[in-house]
Amino acid sequence: MSKHMDSAVMQAEACRLLNSALDNDTRELSNATQAMQANAAEVVAAGMRRHAADESVQSEGCRAFMSLFLCDVKHITKAGCTSASEALVAAMRGHARCGPIQANACGALHFMAFDDDNNVTRAGNASGAIKAVVAALRGHLESSDVQHEACGALHGLTSENAEAVTCAGRAGALEAVVASMLSHPESAQVQTQACRALWSMTLNNKENRIRARHAGAIEALAAVKGRQKYIFESEKLQAMTTLMNGFKTDY
Repeated sequence: MSKHMDSAVMQAEACRLLNSALDNDTRELSNATQAMQANAAEVVAAGMRRHAADESVQSEGCRAFMSLFLCDVKHITKAGCTSASEALVAAMRGHARCGPIQANACGALHFMAFDDDNNVTRAGNASGAIKAVVAALRGHLESSDVQHEACGALHGLTSENAEAVTCAGRAGALEAVVASMLSHPESAQVQTQACRALWSMTLNNKENRIRARHAGAIEALAAVKGRQKYIFESEKLQAMTTLMNGFKTDY
């Protein structure tokens, strides 16, 4: 990849090959280890920066990041996390109308944030990532793929992170998640990730609980019952309990 940085075709193909290698990795994760030792995250990010306008490079780069982080983000350097986070947010902003890029980037942010004590925050880009994810939720309301990946990203970004929770509330994330639930009532993936996102964004934040209630979160959660048999009741119960517990004290 480094030797053919000027070729968009080569960069996209290299990302596809990297993604394939990681998807077919052994239990020992030998391919992932080699990729991380070769600073693959920094190289993929560099290719995405060089070819920011190329939709194929951006889409394949986001998929490659998702595979890298899904394998084991703990061994990716802070520089790699910073480069990846910036590249993912730039891809989302630069290709706002492309559903696959939005879904893949959100999926990568989800795995990146969750796997190693919130790497996106460690990389210093939580605010930009959250705003990009909220924009994806609003801009692709009809896409269940984007919706469930974006809700998952919000859950990862805001879990045990007070600053990110506050940022999410101010960015309109609560309203966007409720809209997602109402627009995809039959999608188990959307409903489950949305419940998780509501829980992490309201657990220890009074303002966000109020925002969520005003947005219709309680009604959206109540509507899940009996309509989606695959929904994890524990996810719904967590979110509902958090919203109801502070009902008398939040106002």
